[in-house]
Amino acid sequence: MKLCVVRFGFVCAVVLLFSGCAVINTNLDSPTKSQLEGKRVVVFPFQDPYYKGRQIEGVGIPFASVFVTKLQAAGVLADVREE
Repeated sequence: MKLCVVRFGFVCAVVLLFSGCAVINTNLDSPTKSQLEGKRVVVFPFQDPYYKGRQIEGVGIPFASVFVTKLQAAGVLADVREE
């Protein structure tokens, strides 16, 4: 009885191992696509952050510009909305 349980456990482990490897290979072959691909994104300038009650000026707009640049590098149409 104990030998039967060990064999069953071994067979289950082998099946899980092979099926796991098959899923990994399948996912590697499929092309990755962004959900935003082909859509236009408008980014509003970020508000300048506050630290210990003081506003750090001049950070929001450059951060939004860098964010838009990264989106464009990923193939997403993006623009910064000027206020």
